[in-house]
Amino acid sequence: MTSVKVRRVESRLVDVVCEITLQDPYERITSPDVIARVFSFLEDRPQEELWALYLNGSSNIIGARQVSVGTANSSLLHPREVFGPAVRFGAVSVVVVHNHPSGDGVIPSWEDLAATSRIFQSGELLGIPLIDHVVVGHRGFCSIRQQYPERFDQTR
Repeated sequence: MTSVKVRRVESRLVDVVCEITLQDPYERITSPDVIARVFSFLEDRPQEELWALYLNGSSNIIGARQVSVGTANSSLLHPREVFGPAVRFGAVSVVVVHNHPSGDGVIPSWEDLAATSRIFQSGELLGIPLIDHVVVGHRGFCSIRQQYPERFDQTR
């Protein structure tokens, strides 16, 4: 079982960057279940938090970053915040994860689906594909790749 420790680090530019430290930092991401387990610490957060998980060619975790913190029911997701660190980490692929703290379940909103499409298209352009976007909450999780595969369609 993976234990997760969250730490905050102040950068020289005074923005707060969050990273997670994993018990096994090279854990292999084999399914949305593994992603949900790694990010189960988000279930009790009072605000939406959006995280990116960076993977190597073997789908092992090589880094994770908090991309944004939103309100009780929204968060910002922009490709530059996801893919800037991906390039620095040398990531081969990316997973995006966010929580739904409102207690309304883990069904993605229209905004979640639109953001997933934008991130997918950006990743395709950069050659760093988005593997999945997982929503976690008190009532489990939702893999957007599994539930809405059209969001990962290159022909759109």
